Amino acid sequence: MQDAAYSTLLRSQRQLIQGRIVGALEGKFPEIVDGQPERLAHHCAEAGQFDKGVGYFLAAGRKARARSAMKEAVSQARKGIELVFHLPDDATRQQQELELQLLLGDALQTTRGYSAPEAGRPTGARETSAF
Repeated sequence: MQDAAYSTLLRSQRQLIQGRIVGALEGKFPEIVDGQPERLAHHCAEAGQFDKGVGYFLAAGRKARARSAMKEAVSQARKGIELVFHLPDDATRQQQELELQLLLGDALQTTRGYSAPEAGRPTGARETSAF
């Protein structure tokens, strides 16, 4: 019933609600921010707060890697990479994308091995070459 009611809201209303959830979690529940960055990342993505979402997905991926939960680290890094392409193409975005790609590569090498093709290939909506 909750999902049905939520789906009837306009996108702008859903984004506003998600933004309020992010604000409430950040302001009143720092233990959730620290302990469950993937939850914040999801709400940020839904709210259109892509810059915050990328940071939280990166934090979630690093936290997963620290627990040796490499499949989760892969998932969080990929979600962050999807969001990073919503940001302006500047030095900050490039730094975040690099950190996510490095996290993803490290987690893929651990889960699939160094010779896995996807462990050495960039992931994302656009792939560019420096040459």
